[in-house]
Amino acid sequence: MQLEAALKALTPSDSEVMFMGSMAHPGAGVGHGDAANDGFLRPNDPEGPSVLGVVVVTDEEDCSSFDTRHFTPDIFLDPSSELVMQGLNLRCHLNPDNLYPVSRYVDGLKRLREGNEDLVVFAVIAGVPTDLVDADARGAGDFSDPSARDAYYDGILADDRMQEVIEAGDPLLANLEPSCQTDNGRAFPPRRLVEAARGLGESGIVQSICQDDFGPAFEILIESLAARVEDLCMID
Repeated sequence: MQLEAALKALTPSDSEVMFMGSMAHPGAGVGHGDAANDGFLRPNDPEGPSVLGVVVVTDEEDCSSFDTRHFTPDIFLDPSSELVMQGLNLRCHLNPDNLYPVSRYVDGLKRLREGNEDLVVFAVIAGVPTDLVDADARGAGDFSDPSARDAYYDGILADDRMQEVIEAGDPLLANLEPSCQTDNGRAFPPRRLVEAARGLGESGIVQSICQDDFGPAFEILIESLAARVEDLCMID
């Protein structure tokens, strides 16, 4: 649950955003931004706001869920449950109604810089094919233009390699077809993560975990952070 983990880590406990919790663990249902992680997130001071950068590095799709029954191992399931016939690797794909909407994370991250939403930079380094996010692909459009940005993300999400296709074989052991792979392993279509980056507008960045060198990805991140710091310096 990459998106849920990041949001819970940063959200203060007095926020209206609630999280999965347990009666056995008081406070588990609220954010940890001012508790376990107190001091990590700088205050959103109107007179001196700061830039917030969130970077997600993963070879999996996000599976942030409000109903986690699909994570239950077979030995704990009722034999009549439909989940018994679903492999663990495919349950997030097969039970999308159990997942939080991506808007929860777009809105939640922006809320951390309310009034200064442009100061949130969200970067995803995940299983996107490298040619969809390389310098040529990014340079083909103007990211300050919403229409051009949408066309860029539409192109990523429409690519055949970014579709969720169940691989052949035993469905109880199968996974999705990988969207990209290297000698170090394979990665899977991060459609929700791409949508989250799209939702952050100019502050969203998508790069590939399958690229040989993460240098370009962090150069883009640093440029985006620097641009927002420069904007802060220009505030009267």
